[in-house]
Amino acid sequence: MGTLTHPKRQQAGFTLVELMVGITLALITTVIVAQVMWAAEGSRRTTTQGSDAQVNGALALYTMQRDLQMAGYGVVNNPDLLGCEVRGQYDANPTRTFTLAPVIITSGGAATKFEYYPGNGLPKEKDSPAENIQWAYHPKFHGKITKVTVSDKQLKTVKSSEFQYDEKSGQLVKARTSDGKGIVLIYDSQGRIGQMVDQDKRKITFKYATSSKPSEIVQDGVGSIAVSYDKGGNIKDVQSKGGRQIAISVAAAFQNLLEIIKPAGIQPI
Repeated sequence: MGTLTHPKRQQAGFTLVELMVGITLALITTVIVAQVMWAAEGSRRTTTQGSDAQVNGALALYTMQRDLQMAGYGVVNNPDLLGCEVRGQYDANPTRTFTLAPVIITSGGAATKFEYYPGNGLPKEKDSPAENIQWAYHPKFHGKITKVTVSDKQLKTVKSSEFQYDEKSGQLVKARTSDGKGIVLIYDSQGRIGQMVDQDKRKITFKYATSSKPSEIVQDGVGSIAVSYDKGGNIKDVQSKGGRQIAISVAAAFQNLLEIIKPAGIQPI
């Protein structure tokens, strides 16, 4: 009797070793691609943050240019802002106009008391359960604050800010706080801020375009930021010499400046 034989079938697919090698290569490729993408994303974020800081610094400078020239006014330069304007007439007497200013404000059982300077009606003191604020003003420039003292009754701390002004123009030229911060402002012939020096000896110089908008911001030893505008006066381009460092440094200088002059804008109410 004969023996039946069957032809051998050819096996298809990958062996276990081939699969392991393929998976290993795929993992290595994935790691390399992830590292490249992570590095590219980090570079993109760094570039974006630096550009944002440059643009924000340029925009902040133009906005603050006008505000700084009025620094020290706060809302108290016009007593009418403290209350309602009242017009009254009795019999045939002429109409009189005066402003209602709060003396005591009670909220939830807590009373806040106000005191004003005689004659000009400017706030002199605000006393609440949480804090006590006192204002002093320049004798020549109405409403410009020369000193603000804030006493925190809960923390039992006292902080003050002092402001000095040019005796001719009334522009803010120097400010300092009791915690050691300070700023000196130098103006050009057109009354624009030309230089700013803070307590860290950080000196920043401003140059302007014909439209009186800042065209260049320079910090000694760090770099510069150049700003160009279109015909409509909108920012068209911002170029930096100094990279991210100049943008961060200028932004920090602006933030420091805002913190120093902030007490001059404390609202009585």
